[in-house]
Amino acid sequence: MRILVTGAAGFLGSHVVPVLLREGHDVIAQDVLAPEAATRLKDHMSKVEYRWEGVVDVSPKSLSGVDFVLHFASQGDVPLANSSPRYTFNLNTDAVLSLLIALKETKTPMLAMSTENVYGKVPESRLPAKEDEQRNPTNSYSASKVAMEALCNAYSCQYGIPIGVIRSSTLFGERMRPRQVISIFARQALSNKPITIEGNGSQTRDFNYVSNMVGGMVKAIARISQGSGYQVWNIGSGVETSIRQLVESIIRISKSSSEIVNKPPRLGEEGRLCMSIEKARRELEYSPEVSIDQGLEMTVAWIKGEASKG
Repeated sequence: MRILVTGAAGFLGSHVVPVLLREGHDVIAQDVLAPEAATRLKDHMSKVEYRWEGVVDVSPKSLSGVDFVLHFASQGDVPLANSSPRYTFNLNTDAVLSLLIALKETKTPMLAMSTENVYGKVPESRLPAKEDEQRNPTNSYSASKVAMEALCNAYSCQYGIPIGVIRSSTLFGERMRPRQVISIFARQALSNKPITIEGNGSQTRDFNYVSNMVGGMVKAIARISQGSGYQVWNIGSGVETSIRQLVESIIRISKSSSEIVNKPPRLGEEGRLCMSIEKARRELEYSPEVSIDQGLEMTVAWIKGEASKG
């Protein structure tokens, strides 16, 4: 297939693109980063068609000859969403609408990335959250993703576009952004600096190593390509982990002497949050192959290697 990947030069895109190439797909890598700045894709630039443009400029002509769209381009930082909600909604809803308007004409199947954060505060009796759980966004970022999902659902229903959405747990791995939580904790641990936890550390999430997500996405692409309508899957590790447990694991893996310091919780931060991945197991035969500790070991080693480069 000829697959357009928006946000291809980002963290997730840089892991998906080489897998698609190995499977024999033709890849159009689209991103707002200039080609010379797309360093995460530097080893693959000669094998892809690189389009230096934003999603808002996608047109039906842009999708000519495209068999599938993987939509990753978004604003994914909660703190930035809190300080810049308009910017966040422009990227996470307005740009998606431009893409959907083009898909309306071409009927090209699409898989888009959403987040576990759309569930917000779920009663503990209904955890882990399933795909039919009511969405209850508690910050600007999660609200923008709920809006994105609603647009995808509407356009799929109105115009018969096969669209899938993955609600991802917290991803980590090599080439992750420096301001992501595991990256922050690991750098503090490797420097033996105090590690700051917002809140008391009892809040939980599902942390998933990026290769697990890539495997799930490949299976989702195959299902959406053969089907129709709108489909949603939770994809994560299937393991609920507290922030304190996460920090303690990073300290152990890093052989660090860092102390844990607590500060007030972040505004709009949920307590427990975990997702059921049973639907993805059942419909996509998804199975996370890399455990959290295995993923942390590889990620910490990569961060350590990057730090040694100066």
